[in-house]
Amino acid sequence: MGSIDKLELSPEDRKEFLLRSRSYTLGSRDVLRSLTILLCLEGKSYDSIQDALKISRPVINKWKGRYKQHGIQGL
Repeated sequence: MGSIDKLELSPEDRKEFLLRSRSYTLGSRDVLRSLTILLCLEGKSYDSIQDALKISRPVINKWKGRYKQHGIQGL
C-alpha cells in the first residue's frame, strides 16, 4: 500500500522517541509505540510497518492518531 502521511516532530520529541525505542527499562508496549511512530516518520508503508513490528493497521492508526492529538503524552 501507499506510504503514511508525514508526521510533524520536534527535535526534542524525535530524541525522546529514539531513547524510548532503545530502552531496556521501559515496557515492551512503550518501546513498540515509539518504534511505530519512528517508522511512520521515516515514511514507511503500513505493510512494511506491519511486517517489521508484527502489528495490525488499526494499531498503527491508533498510535499515530494519539501522537497527532496528544503528543508523546498520548502514547
